[in-house]
Amino acid sequence: MSHDSAQDYRRYHSIIKRLLLTVGLWPNSDPNIFYQLLPFPYLFVNISVVLGTAVYIQMHLTNVASITKGLSIMTSFGTVILKMTCIMINRDNVNELHDILDLHFNKMLNDQQISSTILKDFRTFRRLSWSFSFFVTIVILLTAATPITSLIYQYFHSVNPIVYPDVYPTAYPWSTDPPGVRYMIHFLLELSTIVPLFCVSPSIDSLFMMYGFQMSGQFREMSFRLKNIKKMADERKAVRECVLQHQSMLKCRDMIEKIYGPIILWMLVSSAIILCAIMFQLSKIRSFSAIRICLLALNLTTRLLMLFIYTWSSSMLTSESEKFRDAIYSSNWPATGQRKFMTSILIMLTQKPLMISACGFVAISIDMFPKTINTAISYFFLLKTMEGKGT
Repeated sequence: MSHDSAQDYRRYHSIIKRLLLTVGLWPNSDPNIFYQLLPFPYLFVNISVVLGTAVYIQMHLTNVASITKGLSIMTSFGTVILKMTCIMINRDNVNELHDILDLHFNKMLNDQQISSTILKDFRTFRRLSWSFSFFVTIVILLTAATPITSLIYQYFHSVNPIVYPDVYPTAYPWSTDPPGVRYMIHFLLELSTIVPLFCVSPSIDSLFMMYGFQMSGQFREMSFRLKNIKKMADERKAVRECVLQHQSMLKCRDMIEKIYGPIILWMLVSSAIILCAIMFQLSKIRSFSAIRICLLALNLTTRLLMLFIYTWSSSMLTSESEKFRDAIYSSNWPATGQRKFMTSILIMLTQKPLMISACGFVAISIDMFPKTINTAISYFFLLKTMEGKGT
């Protein structure tokens, strides 16, 4: 069983690595110039769509439906840009964090005594990550396929004049009147955003979940060591290793907060806006359109899953750190009668459970998930009220 889980973990790790290598964001301690410059073209096309959507919103300020549609797209691409930027700015921290966690976790995987313990609940992590990646892929494919199928349909049914659609609701200072060269460049530019959307969105979120799982694995290893401390030849050495490992976990927590803090904070703020915008768009559909309804429903699902990944992973890490404190207390340390040993145990007991915060503003936990949904619903009813007064 543990062997199968270990294989699943390595496969999961390999897929995340391949996706992030595609956009030049996988941790690499000695990258060449090409690898360092690789993310910039993807950043450029994403920024172009954000600016184009902003112009589109400005042109439709009196139309609530158009504003919500534009905001939904703009915040989604803004999230991708922020994720890429945070990884690029904090490359040194990402490399150090990866070296600390990945190397030690691989070492634990090869230890038959604890491999089954550290891989507990991994399949839950994997299924959650695969589900998120699956829904993101379907959303991207539907988004790309909609304008292409529209053009194909019009061509084969001899529609005249042909309506040339855009991939996203955007507007630019220059003319993109179809079917000229500018329109083709504009269309291909927006279509190329599929690559960073597919590679960045699911992989960076899954990387956060993987780091959380690796840290949880180290807490499980420390708990296992303390529960079996009587079987160890040197009790003080075992405790000293736990103290050093706990300090390493605190350092990793600080690096995760520095790398992912802005991403999580933005996600908490933008999720309510995007969820509200998607619900509003669903409420505005008057004629049945299966593709549009599916696309909006899938967008809603992916946003909820992304929010759940961050909040649930953070709560799981906090839970494992609390279980570690319970293991410390249950190690029968008063019976040893060794003052230094007892002092080390007391020092570890005084440590607070490890929690991840968003830029120091708010501690991330699963409680944030229903709160964000409630906020989105409140925004939705506020929008409906404003729309009613406008009419």
